[in-house]
Amino acid sequence: MKKVVTLVLAFVFAVSMAGCAQAVHVDFPFDPADLDFIEMFHFYTPAEAEKKVITEQADMK
Repeated sequence: MKKVVTLVLAFVFAVSMAGCAQAVHVDFPFDPADLDFIEMFHFYTPAEAEKKVITEQADMK
């Protein structure tokens, strides 16, 4: 019985990891070359939010 449970858990883990490996492609309704700047916020909790502004065209690609 323990071998069956272990086998099922291993199978579920393998299937979930295969789903995470898929590449995602996002189509924006605008051309990225038209952007002047990008504002990003990095945080784990909203009180610790840090704003980052990107203005270089090479960094926006």
